[in-house]
Formats: sequence, C-alpha cells, structure tokens
Amino acid sequence: MYLVKLGGSVITDKARPLSFREDVVRRLVSELKPFSPLIIVHGAGSFGHVYAKEYGLADGFKSSEQLEGFARVQRDVRDLNMRIMNILIENGINAVSLPPFASCENSDGRLKSLDTAPFHRTVDMGLSPVTFGDAVFDDKIGFSICSGDYLMEALAEEFRPEKTIFLSDVDGIYDRNPAETGAELLPVISSSDSVSAGKSRDGVSDVTGGMAGKLASMVKIAPFSEVWMINGLVPGRLANLLNGETVIGSKVIP
Repeated sequence: MYLVKLGGSVITDKARPLSFREDVVRRLVSELKPFSPLIIVHGAGSFGHVYAKEYGLADGFKSSEQLEGFARVQRDVRDLNMRIMNILIENGINAVSLPPFASCENSDGRLKSLDTAPFHRTVDMGLSPVTFGDAVFDDKIGFSICSGDYLMEALAEEFRPEKTIFLSDVDGIYDRNPAETGAELLPVISSSDSVSAGKSRDGVSDVTGGMAGKLASMVKIAPFSEVWMINGLVPGRLANLLNGETVIGSKVIP
C-alpha cells in the first residue's frame, strides 16, 4: 500500500485564489495509476487557505461573521476535491471521496479522532480512498482546520503503508528556507535530529504550519512507514520513487 499527499503547493498556485493546476494533477495521476492499493490525501492550497486565513478559522469560533468563511472553505475544498476525483476516475483509478468533516474531530486545532472504518472498507473493496484538508468541528474552540498532514499521520499509523510520500513544490526538506542563498537539501533526516525547516514563502498564506509542520508530521510517521518528501512538479519523480529508484528528495528515518 502507498499513502500519497498531493500538496496544495503542487496542485494549486497558492498565491492565486482558486487556481487549479489541472495539467500537474493529470500528470501525477498518470504516475500513480500503475500502483495500488492507494490512499490519497490532498491539500487545500488556494482553495482553502485564503478564506481560512481571512476569517481566522484556525483560531476557532469567535464570532458569527466567521460562519461565512467556514461555509466558503467547505464549498471550495470540495470543488477542488471533485476536480481531482474526476481526473482520477477518468484515468482508471476507482477513487472514493471521504470528506474529513464527516469522519474526524479536532481538539484545540489538532486532530482528535478519525473514523478509519470507511477507509478500511473502501480499501477492502479494492477502491482508493481520497481525503483532504478541511474545516471541521473542534471540541475546544468550536471549529478549526484539519490539515491534510494530520490525516497523513493518522492514516500512516493505521495502515502502515510501504511508502508514505509528501509531494511539495520544492525538492524536500532544507536546512533553512530554500529561497535563501546557501540553503542545502537534507536527503536523510533522523527523527532525533534538530532541524530548522524552511518556512512558508512570503506572501503565501498557509494556516496549517508550513514546512516545519510537514517535517513534524513526517517524524511522527517514520516509525510506521518509509516516509519521503519529493518535488511533485518534477515529471517522473513520483513514479521513480514508487518504483524503488533513487530520487532527489528527503527521507525521514526513526
């Protein structure tokens, strides 16, 4: 089994609201097609982060004015999800959408519980579950954002996939912001290492922790699965990694 995260920075232009990179998604799906079973998680990118930041959804419910933002994020991430689902099904991947809002609850901004039964039943039927970052209810602060990275943690622990792969718009984890001069890619990172990961780019909203948050998720996944971050914008890199070939990227080890 393979668990793959289609990062929001790969499948959308996070600097432009509602900007779907259809050509990139089609190419990634073609690289995924030969491999099964698959569990796919995708980020919200510019379909979720813009309104989530504007309405302060990550900070919880504070006023009724935020309800419009909650509804908008719900609508827009489902729009993105359906675009991805259409491409998956058109290319012969029998994908089933499992929205987090119906299966998980947060607690103070962190994933508290995820009902994995629908995922197991979907996989057992020979189908590919697809889930995504979403605005969900929160037992402490009313509502918050369930990051796709949190879902990756929970699903990796539950299913123990052969490989867990995070697709980003950079080659992997760097020792600092990759936009800075002299930034070096870290090909292997031990969970015990103290690493300063690159932060989100200036001007691009990210309400789910940016690169440092992804590294923290990878560290949690490492005991359960071989876990990588690679550049999803480079053609063939995902397929090569799934085929067991040596690729440019970052691997986190326990």
